[in-house]
Amino acid sequence: MLDAVGLALLAAIEPLGVVAFIAVLGSGGGRRNTRWFIVGWVLCACVVALVTVLFSDSGGGGGGSTTVSSTGLLQIGLGVAALGYLAVRHRRGHAVAEQQQDPLAQADHLGPAGAASIAAAVQGWPVVAAAVTAVLKSAAGTGAQALGVAVVVLLSASTFVTAHVLAGRQPERTAAWLGALRAWIEAHRDRAIDVLLLGVGGYLIAHGLIVQLTA
Repeated sequence: MLDAVGLALLAAIEPLGVVAFIAVLGSGGGRRNTRWFIVGWVLCACVVALVTVLFSDSGGGGGGSTTVSSTGLLQIGLGVAALGYLAVRHRRGHAVAEQQQDPLAQADHLGPAGAASIAAAVQGWPVVAAAVTAVLKSAAGTGAQALGVAVVVLLSASTFVTAHVLAGRQPERTAAWLGALRAWIEAHRDRAIDVLLLGVGGYLIAHGLIVQLTA
C-alpha cells in the first residue's frame, strides 16, 4: 500500500499539473476556476482508476492470482509507456512538453469547463494508473480495494486542494509563494519531468516483473 501512496503523491506534485493549477488560479475567475480544476482532476483520476480496475479484471475468472498477474502486466506496460514517452521527449527536444504548456498561456479567460479540461489534459494518468495497480496487488477484498483506490484519487488531488484552501485564507501570501514555486518549476521543469519518467518507468517495469515472477 505504501507503493500506491507514494505514486499518488507523485501524481500530486507532477510539475506540469502544478504549473497548470497556478496558471488557472491566476486567471480571471481565480478560485472558482481552481474548484473546477480540482473537479476535473478528480473525475479524470476516477475514470483512469475505473479503466485500470477493468483492465486488471479482464483476464477472466482466474481469481486472485489472475488479478495479480494482470496487475503485473499492466505495471510493465505503464513502465514501458513512461520510458517510451521519455524517449519521444528527447527525440523532439522536449517539444511535446512545450506544446502541452501553450494552452496555459491562454488561461486568462477560462471558464469552469476550460479549467476542468486543463486538469484532465495535464494529469499524469500513467502514474495514477500505476498507483491503482499497486492497490489491487496489495489490498485483499473488494471493500479494501475500493477504499485504497479512493485514497489514491484523493491523494493525487491533495496538492491542489491544499493550495485552493490556502488561497482563500491567505491570498496574498499564497499568491507570492505559488508565483515563486512556478518560476522555480518552469526553470527546472524539463529535467524534473525526465527524472520522474525515468524513475517511475524503471520502478514499474522492475516491480511488474517481480509481480509476474511471484504470482
